[in-house]
Amino acid sequence: MITQLEGPLVPPSLSAPVLVDSYGLPRYWAVVWSAAVTGALADSTHIKKLRYIDNLYQHGDALRGHGALDDALGTLNDGDLAEILESWFISIRNQPATTESDETRWQVGLSFVTSVVAWIAKSDTHKTLRHIESRLHQLSVLYSQFRVKKRNTPEMIRSLPASTVEVLYQILDPESKDNPFPRVQTRWRVYVAFILMLHQGLR
Repeated sequence: MITQLEGPLVPPSLSAPVLVDSYGLPRYWAVVWSAAVTGALADSTHIKKLRYIDNLYQHGDALRGHGALDDALGTLNDGDLAEILESWFISIRNQPATTESDETRWQVGLSFVTSVVAWIAKSDTHKTLRHIESRLHQLSVLYSQFRVKKRNTPEMIRSLPASTVEVLYQILDPESKDNPFPRVQTRWRVYVAFILMLHQGLR
């Protein structure tokens, strides 16, 4: 959930929305992220992004226990991060109806995780650095291909497949035994109309 950090002892520069868990404790890496982006985002945009990130935190809690996302980020556990992200994506994608807001939620959550991991990895002087950067790149490429929003509009067919044209030729051939028209004149009339429509680009 989001709470507003304010009070007589809080400097104005630190008065900002804060993401907290069910116990009222700050979500550590969300607080770090907020401090980094506060100056670049309008308050309304900042709060909107925090709501999306909160949804990711809650999903991580339900999947792997309280504080799972912060733990995975703090230890650079790429396996746990991948599991949380993939499970979260599936939960969003499998809703009965998805919207542009759902896709934005996914993109904000992914961006949050990749940003934090990049910050931590740059300060790591051990072999973990090269491995986690490689893994992060793989995850970014993989998940950037995902699109949450379902396509409800069927794709328009721009031309007839060759197999369809071949079948129509066989059926509408005036001398074909599969031609459905009994009269010879009708067969030729339909066949000529078919040839004209086909070659004039009519579908």
